[in-house]
Amino acid sequence: MSGTSLLAHSNLTEFEDALTPLREQSVDPAKVTLGLAFYGRSFTTSGSTYTLGLPGACDDAPGYLSYDQVLSIVEDDSVAEYYDQDAAVKIVTYNDGNQWMTYDDKETFAVKVEWASSHCIGGLNVWGIDLDGQGKAIEALSGSTQQLQRSAADRPNPKNPLSECQWTDCIDSVKTCSGRGRGGTGGQSCQEQCPAGTTESWRSYGNNACGASGQYRLFCCPNLGRPDICHVRKESQGFQAHCMGRCSGSEVKIGTDTSNCLSGWNEICCSRSDALTSMQQCCMYDRWLLLRNC
Repeated sequence: MSGTSLLAHSNLTEFEDALTPLREQSVDPAKVTLGLAFYGRSFTTSGSTYTLGLPGACDDAPGYLSYDQVLSIVEDDSVAEYYDQDAAVKIVTYNDGNQWMTYDDKETFAVKVEWASSHCIGGLNVWGIDLDGQGKAIEALSGSTQQLQRSAADRPNPKNPLSECQWTDCIDSVKTCSGRGRGGTGGQSCQEQCPAGTTESWRSYGNNACGASGQYRLFCCPNLGRPDICHVRKESQGFQAHCMGRCSGSEVKIGTDTSNCLSGWNEICCSRSDALTSMQQCCMYDRWLLLRNC
């Protein structure tokens, strides 16, 4: 509920709002779980006013309906159903239109699971398993997660530079490699190209990339399956230039950029592609997403 508006009980836009302050405090998203609802939330409406919805036959809890009772309502041909794509929930009206209810099904669970995956959330939790007497909610959720099930044989080989995009080591743009550039030695140019069979998709300079000015990293992707575009998603707030640009659900984070930021950071994002599979699967990376112990 919000003022005179009824909002979904499991709202995707609120997930984004809840995650933002955690990001700003550098909380590892792998330590966060996403809660999903095995119940429906209902209200009785009358014009612009509302009260808690009628209790279900078994629950005797105004405003809350177990998943079994949600299905019994939804399966009635007389109800009007609407899919709120922004919130990723289903909404139905019933009982001559004065009962309003939101709930999740396989379609909306799948959107939320994909959101959690794309934001590297550590896992899922549900409330509550006892509200799913017939097992239909867990069946819907299990079906929505099949898209995330990958066999080890299908995963790209991180040791093969042609299997997926990877950052290079730090490269020195002047003739003082100090052994940091690949194959570079003192007094020789460390200017480096991406390995054969790959193409530069992004380049990050200075303190953002290596902690020293004059140095940079290349983000190299295989010529087949490389992302269509990579960019810094710039967004700032307030006079103090607090940066908070974050990748969208259709993008993959490959790094961070603090250029012109007095605080916070902007994320470097690439469009999803086959060459970013490991990054999409949220394996363990350091700040620059250099794959380690996946």
